[in-house]
Amino acid sequence: MEPKAQTSERLSEGLRLSMEIVNDLLGARPDELDAAIHDALGRLGRFTDSDRTYIFRIRDGHALDNTHEWCAAGVDPVIHMLQDLPVDIAEDWWSAFDEHGVVEIPDVDALPDRRPEKATLQAQGIRSLLAVPMVMNGEVAGFMGYDSVHSHRHFLTGEIDLIRNVANVVAFTLDKRDLDRQARRALYDPVTQMPNRHSLHMTMARTTGPGRGNNAYQPPHVALIFIDLNHFKEINDSHGHPVGDRVLSRIGERINSLQRPDDAGYRYGGDEFVVITRDLDSDADTAREEAGIIANRLIEGISQPMTVSSGHRQLTFRVGASAGIVVSPSEDRDWDALVRRADRAMYKAKEAGQAYGFG
Repeated sequence: MEPKAQTSERLSEGLRLSMEIVNDLLGARPDELDAAIHDALGRLGRFTDSDRTYIFRIRDGHALDNTHEWCAAGVDPVIHMLQDLPVDIAEDWWSAFDEHGVVEIPDVDALPDRRPEKATLQAQGIRSLLAVPMVMNGEVAGFMGYDSVHSHRHFLTGEIDLIRNVANVVAFTLDKRDLDRQARRALYDPVTQMPNRHSLHMTMARTTGPGRGNNAYQPPHVALIFIDLNHFKEINDSHGHPVGDRVLSRIGERINSLQRPDDAGYRYGGDEFVVITRDLDSDADTAREEAGIIANRLIEGISQPMTVSSGHRQLTFRVGASAGIVVSPSEDRDWDALVRRADRAMYKAKEAGQAYGFG
């Protein structure tokens, strides 16, 4: 086959491969993305006859971390050696990315000794390499690299274009996952994985509103249950915050398992939790009875003994709880006022030695 025909066939194969990889990356769930990227690096590495393919990301504007790596058979991984590198180690690369859209080094040994990355590349046994930038929000946020350890080599222009397209999609998917994680951190408590106070306030803002204005209509009631753990501070003081966090995580699991399917539980802060129960009876007295049953079930479940690990030890705790309950027609409520009333009712119940009280 003529060299030109061979080149055309190879680029056609590369185009098909890159389209498959792009579809896989865009279709991956957040928890599948790292595996999809590793698979993409492997497929591209084999296609380009590279010995090592990888991704570096810029962290906090001043550090470089090797986050993903694929190695051909017989090539040692080096990802563990390439964490927290100074961004300046690749200072010549950033300008090359801007000017040429690529960094290609046919012979690492031929680099001038002034280049700060030369010793690091030589320590990895790299003879040639190609790197393409990963651009996020218009800025270079890292790069995808292809190393040749066993021999010197060049890349075809068409190959570089395909690699750059995949790098852009990798950048997009990582950026999207980062944004999703930031959004989750803003709305979810990292200890219990429950929605947090900010999430509760957002829910309140979306659902606050006037009634229907129909006197014949009797809307269902909603209850806000404010839960405070008893003597939790003693666990933190005696055993430390890591043990306290494990206890809180178990409490969150119990609240989630004990509430009804349409109810919503939140970690309000510290050792305080809020559960909103919906669609209670339209009769106020019956709705109070239903809310009391739900609150009692939550408190009894929370108060059951639990065992958590502390190093090589297993510690058993029994954490009690007190609750304040406010019941209101579901279409006529001031959420902030309900929280304050439920909080006061909880403290009154705690002072009286009761499991719960109404506000």
